Amino acid sequence: MNSLDVFITAHIHVNAAGIPIHTILFTPDVRLCGILLTVIGNIPLIPFLPGPRLRRADSGNAKICKISVMEWYLTLVKTRPILTAMVQFAVLGTLGDMASKWMVERRVFMPFSRLTTFLKMLEWALLAVCIKYAFVGFNGFIDALTAHGFLAELGPAARAFAISTAMNLQFGPFLVIAHRLLDNAIAGKSNWANLDKGLLSLLWFWIPAHTVTFILPRDYQIGLAALWSVALGLILGFYNGKADTPS
Repeated sequence: MNSLDVFITAHIHVNAAGIPIHTILFTPDVRLCGILLTVIGNIPLIPFLPGPRLRRADSGNAKICKISVMEWYLTLVKTRPILTAMVQFAVLGTLGDMASKWMVERRVFMPFSRLTTFLKMLEWALLAVCIKYAFVGFNGFIDALTAHGFLAELGPAARAFAISTAMNLQFGPFLVIAHRLLDNAIAGKSNWANLDKGLLSLLWFWIPAHTVTFILPRDYQIGLAALWSVALGLILGFYNGKADTPS
């Protein structure tokens, strides 16, 4: 079975008026996913899943719903674009920060206190809102340039490169500086060392990375962008570790 074809089953128990009173979600093949969705399901999950993707079969007072994991993800991204961007960056952006520390120390450990980890997740969630708006805005920016004759009609790859270049050269420096400002606020000290590395990463990492991102369908773009932050954390951590190693 393909990993994208794993199904989540939701039993929604309803009262006589048809109002959901309890939700249990489980997936025998992905135990952890099932546990997480059980928690989410009780707040409840089903209102997040409108439309024909939700397939229902009535069984007494329990309605059984089956959706694939990827369908659930894409539906959530479409219906809650800002919220899902915040959650994905809060988790994966913070993981990238941790991965950078792991690469420097050459070991896996918890580099931040619980409070710092929580604050970093809030930081990434805030940055995710800016990133999501930039993704939408710079798509429109390139479309407007094309419509007014400042750019030729572009194929998918060339258009993705144009969006990535425009976004990283204009929005990118703001994001790098804002990120460092928030990092300094969390750490309680002023640290502007190696800011040039962050700015240079816009050229050698983020423009090519987001060219790939913008080739994908829009519903996948923010998820991949969040994953890129983990990759960059590993890369920068690797080079920082080499710089700190005595020759």
